[in-house]
Amino acid sequence: MRVLKDRDNSPQNGTSLLCFGEVVARDPFYLVGNAEPKGFKLAELATTRLGVASEVPTPWLCLQADLRDLQVDVSAMLRGNLVNSGLSMPEQLCFLRDGKLDIGQLFEPYVSQALAEDNAKILYAACDRGPTVYTTFICSRDGLSRHQKAFAALYSTLKKLQLWIQVRGPDELSRLVRPFFPDVSPKLLHDSIHRYFASGIWSRSPEISRPGFERLAQSLKAGGFIKSHIGYESCVHRFH
Repeated sequence: MRVLKDRDNSPQNGTSLLCFGEVVARDPFYLVGNAEPKGFKLAELATTRLGVASEVPTPWLCLQADLRDLQVDVSAMLRGNLVNSGLSMPEQLCFLRDGKLDIGQLFEPYVSQALAEDNAKILYAACDRGPTVYTTFICSRDGLSRHQKAFAALYSTLKKLQLWIQVRGPDELSRLVRPFFPDVSPKLLHDSIHRYFASGIWSRSPEISRPGFERLAQSLKAGGFIKSHIGYESCVHRFH
């Protein structure tokens, strides 16, 4: 996202940003609410009190693109004050609990927390929108020239880690990362990691997906975050 914005705003030079090494391959956000998930249609958001992630713009921009693909008038939702974009994810949980929101846009561990504590349900998994490059490493062109050997080693290590995750699985990953999340209960951490693993959130290859890159670029352009069509080759460095 930062690379796309940089390319949209600035002429290419040594300070221009590049991305390499795909880490998150799909949108990791979920729509959570108290409605019955069976039969839920994304277009129903047109008449629903919706909380959207305020911490980062990408999830709401991607959701807007999906809604526009369904011919939902996002501008009407905004004019009708149906969208609350000023809440943190913990605040969304409180608003859902108090009946001030119908649906919240959350990532883990808040999804698992809502399901465990508030009897909420997952209504929509944004990973179902297909490949969407969400997280990569970023460097400048000059930085790549200075540190290409180190970045190539980082890319190679990421590839080994991705294979390790697929072989060892979510239980072992949950055990190893637990010390980094002291405020998350072991049960919530276990459920969060299992959900992301099963959903294919994490990339299986460090090679940045062309369809995933283009899907992200289209979503950002549709939402007005960038003004121009930006190609894969101008933003992605590939290690061979």
